[in-house]
Amino acid sequence: MRTLWGFIPSRHRLARIAVGGSCATLAGTLAQLKYLHSQYEPLQEPSGPMQGVAAYWRERRQQGAAAITGLRRPFISHGTALIEPPPSRQQQQQPQPHEPSASPAAPRPRKNILFIGDSLVTGVGCDRETGPAMPRACAEFLARTLHVDVQWTAIGKTGEDVAGLAQLLPAVGSAVRQAQAVGDRIDLVVVICGLNDFKYAYQGLGRTASGFRATLSSLVDSIHQETGTACPVVLPALPITYAPVFGGDWPVTVTMRMLLANIAALWDEQKEALCKLPNMGGRISFVRNQPAEDAAFWHEVQYWARDGIHPNDKGYTVWGEHIAQGIVRQALLTSPVSAAVSAA
Repeated sequence: MRTLWGFIPSRHRLARIAVGGSCATLAGTLAQLKYLHSQYEPLQEPSGPMQGVAAYWRERRQQGAAAITGLRRPFISHGTALIEPPPSRQQQQQPQPHEPSASPAAPRPRKNILFIGDSLVTGVGCDRETGPAMPRACAEFLARTLHVDVQWTAIGKTGEDVAGLAQLLPAVGSAVRQAQAVGDRIDLVVVICGLNDFKYAYQGLGRTASGFRATLSSLVDSIHQETGTACPVVLPALPITYAPVFGGDWPVTVTMRMLLANIAALWDEQKEALCKLPNMGGRISFVRNQPAEDAAFWHEVQYWARDGIHPNDKGYTVWGEHIAQGIVRQALLTSPVSAAVSAA
């Protein structure tokens, strides 16, 4: 069945949204959303770098030197990612001492990842000097796990909904051409969206779940026009329902709080539904949130910025690593070491 509320395609979904309540309750919940948005005081964006390299091989060499001198140094600590200009292909091909490779002539492996999205990509809520923590943490986890340098680039615009993210496509094309200029490519794109669409749920034409999915599908197609269809696009779920703004201090009823959580989940479910369409052919992947029993810690204030809606550096780090785990679990990026072993 279809309903007036976003063309929700199943009675089960309708029951979850209603939570035993009425359309009046839903209308009241949407009014609470509108009120929350009107009262929101924006945080400043961080001024740190929007691009960096999680340098696995440099860390390995430094760890080796530390071991020789009797020092112990953790690998790529979260708050001190190695931020450096991306190395040229010529620099990558120069021999590096003590670096394992598939063959003596093989270049130093590197992966290039783009993060496209709203304030969760620009890093609102992070320390202003360090820049966006989520892309950095994701890249660092991938570097450690895949034994590869990971260059990350954050392309974002605070406050944009999924339709507005189309404005970022020229920057995506520029990043693709920069990689191609040194004989490289973009290996994966992470798209973070939905927060600003969810804020305006059912407050105008197209502000429905199905409208969100259609616009997101168009955005992904446009990204693939720039990167090529072989480049995986990852659509993570947002941990928004764990935010303190939905906690006990916000003056809403338990029923309304449940409705808000289900509306937010409905937007994320559109990402998963898009990934399952036959014509996508595995070109898009969805990363679910952690199971509720494993994510109870997310409610703790220590992971969130003072606005109660954006994570802080600590929260972004946890989320970035979770996204990276999903990427590894779905084998969206391959390890050069594993590839060399398989080839042998």
